[in-house]
Amino acid sequence: MRPPTSTHPEDETGLVLFESASPMSLRDSRARVGMEATLWGDPHARDLAVDALREPGRSLVLSVRAALSGLLPDLIVAWILAEAPTLASRTDDLWAVTQEALVNAALHGNLGLPSHLDPAKDLWVDIEARLRTVPYNRRLVVVGLHRRGGHLDLTIQDEGNGFDPKGVALLPPDTLSLSGRGFALMARFSDGVDHEDEGRRLRLRFDCPTVVDAPLGRGELVLIADDDEIVRNVLKGYLAKGGAYRFVEASDGAMALEMVRRLKPDLLVLDMRMPHMDGLEVIEILRADPEYRDLPIMAVTAAQEREERNRILRAGASRIFNKPVDGPLFAELARSMLEHGALLRNLRDYHERTQRELDLAHGVQLSLLPTEDMKAQVAERHGCLIQSHYESCGELGGDYWGLRDLDENRIAVFTVDFSGHGVAPALQTMRLHTFLRDARAPADDPAQVLAELNQFLVEVLSVENFATMFYGVIDFAADTLTYAAAAAPPPLIGVKRTEKVARGNGEGLPLGILEDTDYDMRVMAFPPGSILFLYSDALYETPLRPAGEPWEIEGVERVFSGRLSRLSRRQGLERMVHAFHARAPRNLPDDLTCLWIER
Repeated sequence: MRPPTSTHPEDETGLVLFESASPMSLRDSRARVGMEATLWGDPHARDLAVDALREPGRSLVLSVRAALSGLLPDLIVAWILAEAPTLASRTDDLWAVTQEALVNAALHGNLGLPSHLDPAKDLWVDIEARLRTVPYNRRLVVVGLHRRGGHLDLTIQDEGNGFDPKGVALLPPDTLSLSGRGFALMARFSDGVDHEDEGRRLRLRFDCPTVVDAPLGRGELVLIADDDEIVRNVLKGYLAKGGAYRFVEASDGAMALEMVRRLKPDLLVLDMRMPHMDGLEVIEILRADPEYRDLPIMAVTAAQEREERNRILRAGASRIFNKPVDGPLFAELARSMLEHGALLRNLRDYHERTQRELDLAHGVQLSLLPTEDMKAQVAERHGCLIQSHYESCGELGGDYWGLRDLDENRIAVFTVDFSGHGVAPALQTMRLHTFLRDARAPADDPAQVLAELNQFLVEVLSVENFATMFYGVIDFAADTLTYAAAAAPPPLIGVKRTEKVARGNGEGLPLGILEDTDYDMRVMAFPPGSILFLYSDALYETPLRPAGEPWEIEGVERVFSGRLSRLSRRQGLERMVHAFHARAPRNLPDDLTCLWIER
């Protein structure tokens, strides 16, 4: 069969929402107040319509053509689930019932087609004929939704001639006959079917117990999910003898899932065989959500088969308890699971709090480094390119680098690597930042800067800690790099035109070991067309695949040299770091810092 394709002036509206909780007359609803939208004309219409339908007193008014379109069940099901999320496990049932009810209201109600139809005849021929005929094409279908205690009523009313529902024989839903088949299907997939207004109004009931609030008190909250009320009461009695607990109950899996999400119980006692959604599916859904990965779940089952019990454990149950229940043993196991759950929650809270503090400290540490705007401003002033890469091996690192714009011809650049990893060296980088900001030594005297900094670190660092450092001044007018080093990786200066690399000298006593230490001043040529490459020891000490051998200084120099002339102005540092990471382990053993200054 094909759907109707013709249009009619009286049948243009596909969807109308109007403000009337219980319309006394469908004729009055033609003076519609509210919002109009066609579902097939706006991809966001369904969400907008659901939001509007949930306002007090809203119903859904449909033309016959809209009711037959097959597009409305999705909207109505979305409306139902917005009002009753515990019905989510019955989505397929809801869709089938809604589709059948709409078709019945449109075909047999508004269009007046008989329930005894000839399967060999093209049904749409009769439908098209009625859609062109008054009063059939003026009739409407009104859909309403009403929450009544522990169930939801879906009403679908037509403007047909009505019928006597008592005279309809309920045939099996899979029968080939169309007479009575729809009512049997709706009775099977809903929790109740009633006819009102001489058969013009269909009322479908869906049970959806309201999720209660957790009882007040100071004891742990235990959610008991079982479809048998007697079993729930027995289990509560066992637990009540063993401790001061608060209890909430769920009669099916979907309700248990909603209550876990809303009430956050300390323990879930879950029967494996329940209607609508079984216990195994509840466990799988909860364990897929990181928020509930540590929730203690006691699976209660009569299953003795090893494979079935293994399935329950693989899904994520914390423990399995056998039926029939041994009361004292059940209470003791619940108490143990609650204690274990409390320990896990405390540990998780501590970890999350610590992680937040580390993230905050990491942000503070990154804020001390030169920003992209600062690098761009200095580079533009001096006609060079400045690129950097900073990567800590943990939440906090002991590497630090800085940049100073001295005057119209000179800049200072430095790298520091404190020994160790984690919080302690990270705190030292913050100390260093403050010291350099307030240092008395001239910023254009590398040796003096290192000497003064060494005196400071000797006083504040413990005996086993130290720092390596490079401090250099680039003079763009003199084409030189003047620097001092304290056991730092040697600087590399490469000339792009010749691909030759000059290696500097990074020797010097580490900072913080011996007071009154002097540092040598050294000079390297840094003409236009050259690149200064500075780096931390992670670049040449990290074991690389496949043999686990590091680059070492010679390897870094070789890789740097091979990329001098073949790269565009902004590719150099990116390619160096990429070549390193292509063979480095995912988790670096040390912090990585690289600087690329190109003339």
